[in-house]
Amino acid sequence: MYGLPQAGRLAYDQLVLNLGRNGYQPCKRTHGLWRHVTRPVLSSLVVDDFGIKYVGKQHAQHLFTSLRENYKITEDWTGELYLGIKLNWDYKNPTVDLSMPNYVSEALHKFQHPAPYRPEHASHDWTKPAYGQRQQFVTPHDDSDLLNQDGINRG
Repeated sequence: MYGLPQAGRLAYDQLVLNLGRNGYQPCKRTHGLWRHVTRPVLSSLVVDDFGIKYVGKQHAQHLFTSLRENYKITEDWTGELYLGIKLNWDYKNPTVDLSMPNYVSEALHKFQHPAPYRPEHASHDWTKPAYGQRQQFVTPHDDSDLLNQDGINRG
């Protein structure tokens, strides 16, 4: 099916059918997000990556078993990589740091972007503020005569 314009739609319809037999449904308003009818499992699917939020390892295993019925899958219980993004989980302070190591340098190489003559740490030129200046940069009050509807001075 590779190369067909409708290949993605056919694969999606097949996935809906295969996972639907085991109680998984795509969410109505969020494409790529799946949930189980009764189990506390929420998963996102982007191309060939599943990210799974679950309560209880047995519920995640149920999703893996459902996927293995029709697909060859691999498991990563560390959750360190998703969609090419490195995830650094800190469970003590419920946070996660996302990073894409070497992304900028690889993109610069890929697009053959020349290195700047001097380091650029902002996307625009920076003007150093001149503190202690006596000049005020405020527009002066306009004392000119008002115009009428025809654009002629009233006074």
